[in-house]
Amino acid sequence: VKREYITGTSDIEDIMFVGVEVEHTPAHGMTTLFVAGKHNTQDIIDLANINNCTHIYLGANQSFTYKDEADITEWEFLILGLLKEEFHVTLDIDIKFYPHILDTLSLFKDETDFILMLSVKLPHM
Repeated sequence: VKREYITGTSDIEDIMFVGVEVEHTPAHGMTTLFVAGKHNTQDIIDLANINNCTHIYLGANQSFTYKDEADITEWEFLILGLLKEEFHVTLDIDIKFYPHILDTLSLFKDETDFILMLSVKLPHM
């Protein structure tokens, strides 16, 4: 996915960048670390803290993928690690993955700082 940034165009899929959350979720207006692709939990925490981010948006640029149970386990540990550090955490997933990760999502049902963002592609729009 090619994206335009202040510093130019990037087609790198695994990037992190800081901005303000614009979606009208509980994290609206928060300084946010947007994470595209998978990254080391501590690297995410460090970059978020350096940039005074209170919210971390996982799956940015429609980068969430589900391949198998091992893959989703990595996402679980990442989300749990970020919630433990008291960040608000959004996970943005394509709706096609929703049925495959219901067990994972149930882990976070009581977490008030967890936000699920479902992306739905509408044809001809």
